Amino acid sequence: LDKTTYANGESVTLTATSSPGQEPFHAWMGDILTRSNPVTLVMTNNKTVIARFTSIVFTWTNVQGGDWDVARNWRPNLAPGSNDIVIIPSSTVTLNTPANCADVTLNAGTLNGNGTLTVWENFAWMGGSMGGSGRTLLETNATLEINAAFASLNSRTLENAGTIQFGGSGALNVTGGATVTNRPGGLIHVQNAATIGSVVANGRLDNAGTFRKSSSTGTATFGSGMSFNNSGTVEIQTGTLNLAGGGTNSGTFTTPATTVVEWTGGTFMLNPGGQLNGDGLYRINAGTVAANTNVAIEKLDMISGTLGGTGVV
Repeated sequence: LDKTTYANGESVTLTATSSPGQEPFHAWMGDILTRSNPVTLVMTNNKTVIARFTSIVFTWTNVQGGDWDVARNWRPNLAPGSNDIVIIPSSTVTLNTPANCADVTLNAGTLNGNGTLTVWENFAWMGGSMGGSGRTLLETNATLEINAAFASLNSRTLENAGTIQFGGSGALNVTGGATVTNRPGGLIHVQNAATIGSVVANGRLDNAGTFRKSSSTGTATFGSGMSFNNSGTVEIQTGTLNLAGGGTNSGTFTTPATTVVEWTGGTFMLNPGGQLNGDGLYRINAGTVAANTNVAIEKLDMISGTLGGTGVV
């Protein structure tokens, strides 16, 4: 009941209703802090209550680490809800339940656990690591910016339906059997001389979308512990792509003149349907390239290693 004054001890029930076409209710803030709706409060003094229909910025504050779903670990003291904004400056955050966020910033520390974190808009990975047996999913319109010289993915799955972008000094250390999956329609865009993977463990990148290297004339390197499996499109627009960890190709590589794809370790299999196109150079410098199908290559340079398989190159 809307009144100008309330009696001391009187109970008041508030119900938040969003307008058609607007964002849904997020939380009550002010003198009450809850996602419950409707909510009842007892009038013992003057109270200020705000119904929030827009995203809330949540900052992790527990320096000892803790559970994502525990409200006191965050400021404000609620667990982040659907389409809220999350900032993790440090510590270890354990996520064992599904969570949806509009934006995420991971500055340091670790995101762990077996839950799935779905990001709908922007993810700034400035440092720290993501681990555990769970999954981080970038939805179709989401963009993950990796600008950290040491961002680490350990055992976790990073699944992309939007855009993963490497810029600045951005690189990604992949350990513990972690997997990067680029869905059909997804884009992984390397704009620097990034190192992806490591020299240990059995990480992999499975590309069913587009993997693009542009801007930098330097070398983007997949470490010897990181396999690259392509069933989509690889576009080397500038510089060199160095594949040291083996993998497979049943999709398309495109290399314009002055660009290079170089194999420097592991076993890389050229499978049926795979194409190595363009006027750029394909170079075998170590390891094994096994052609399991006939492959036409404009320019092939063999320094060392093995070219084998049952197909004709």
